[in-house]
Parts: sequence; structure tokens; C-alpha cells
Amino acid sequence: MSRYLEIPTMWEELTADQFAYLLKLVHEAKPDEVTIGDILLKYADYLLGERKIVAIDRRAQYYKLVQDVAETLTWIFAEDEDGNYLLNFATTQNLLPEINVFIGPQSHGSDLVFGEYRTAVDMMNRFTNEKNPFFLDALCGILYRKPLKRSKGLRTEAKMRSKYNKHHVSHYARGFEKVPEHLKWGVYLWFAYFNRYLIEGGEFIIEGNTLAFDSLFDHSANEDNAEQMNIGLMSIVFTLADTGTFGNAEQTDETLLFQVLMKLLSDKQLADKLKKNDRS
Repeated sequence: MSRYLEIPTMWEELTADQFAYLLKLVHEAKPDEVTIGDILLKYADYLLGERKIVAIDRRAQYYKLVQDVAETLTWIFAEDEDGNYLLNFATTQNLLPEINVFIGPQSHGSDLVFGEYRTAVDMMNRFTNEKNPFFLDALCGILYRKPLKRSKGLRTEAKMRSKYNKHHVSHYARGFEKVPEHLKWGVYLWFAYFNRYLIEGGEFIIEGNTLAFDSLFDHSANEDNAEQMNIGLMSIVFTLADTGTFGNAEQTDETLLFQVLMKLLSDKQLADKLKKNDRS
């Protein structure tokens, strides 16, 4: 009986297992010994089921199929200015919804709270600059937490993470110390892309509205001065706490990220409109 296999053509089509295997291949590849072509051939073989065919003629046909599929997977990598190949990761969909006993953020960051987001940004920037593995573990542990304990009779369609606690960052980090490196790298890839997409004006559909939040960020600070960005995010907490929009500083940190951003965007649009009216 013939089997039909769906070969992914974009990141969103990868299953969690397929993404994890790709991360493992890339993470374990030695640049001096393995080429991008080698990785794509092995990945194509994996997607096709890694068939062990004895008959010589059928084996040749299968190898040809592996080569053909590998050629369709070139979108996975991109070449930088120095001629190096990197994973061309580009999706806000979370391709690793669960890691071991931990539950990750919902796709597109829809369940991130503001305090969780700003602390994760801090850990990401510190790891990027210092390469200290603690910060990578902390980033992963902040985003991936144990499941929420459900009350009797309470049912939810999706697994939910336990509430974020800013005082438990070291505890969160310890939980990820023994998690395979390639999976932690996958978390870093997702959050780094999500953060860049958010800052650079990527569109999010929220309550039926298409919104972009790039106007809220100081683009000179997001990469060149990570500390300045962290201070900017912290100032948002105090500003909103002063107005009592979401309550005090702690309650503001516990508010969903996109609720905070929507409030800031609304205030900015109103302020810009008033300035325009004053000029006219």
C-alpha cells in the first residue's frame, strides 16, 4: 500500500519531534566534517522514515527520493554576509510546546505576562553577550514551567503553565540544567525571533484587530544597548503602576504582555493625535 507523506515547506508545518530532531542534527554537526547538504540529506531521510531497503533497485530509488526531498528543504538555512549558513528560523509559533515535564508559552506569545517577558529579555541578552549557561537555563526555565495544578472539576482545552514568580528565577534555571542543549537552543531561537518580530513591527492579530507595536520601542536600544532596553521595560512597569491602570507594579508585571502593549499603544496614539491637533 502506498503511503503519502507531507514534507514541510515552512516552519509552521514542522511537528515538535521534527523540529527537535533538526535542532539535534544541527547542534551535533561539526562544521569541518559535515556540510549543510549532509544535514539536509539526513533530515530528508528522517522525514521519509529512514527506511532500510534491502533490494538494490528499490534502495537506489529511495536514495534518489531522499535527494529530491533534501532539495526542497533548502528554506531551512540562510547564508549570512560571511558565507556561513545559519538556521533561517522565522516563526512566532512555538514548535516546542512541551519539554520534559515543562509546558512552554502558547504560540505567538499570547499567554506571556509582562514580568515574565521583560525578565526573559534580560536573560536572553545576558546569555547573548556573556555566553554564561546559567542565563540560557534561566531563559528556558522562565518560559517553560511545570503544569498548573487544576482544581477538581476544572477542565481546560490546553495545558497551562504554573504562575510565573519573579523570585524563582534561580529555581527555574536549575530545572533546565540537565535538559539537552539542542532543546535549550530551540527555546532561545524561538524567543529571540519572537522578540525581534515584536520590536520590528511584526503584525499580531488580537481580538480580531491586526496590530504592530514597533512604535513603542527604542530601536537604537534593542540590540546595541540591551541594558537600556531593560531599563525601558522596567520604566513601563512604574509608569503604569503610577496610573493604577493594572494595579501596582507587581500586578502590572502579572498582566498579559499584549494587554500592556495595547494600553501603551492606545496612549501613544492619543498623545500623537493631540500633538498633531496642537500643531494645526
